[in-house]
Amino acid sequence: MIPQKPLSHLPTHEVINMPPHLGDQNFLLSDTALREGIEREGGN
Repeated sequence: MIPQKPLSHLPTHEVINMPPHLGDQNFLLSDTALREGIEREGGN
């Protein structure tokens, strides 16, 4: 098999159902339920 250069752009589909970027937010500090759930389940 002859080696070929990898494609840099794979034309498959366009994703249009993505939510907007939420910006610079720290969900661990702003979401008490998330923080408590992580602590309860032994996360760090």
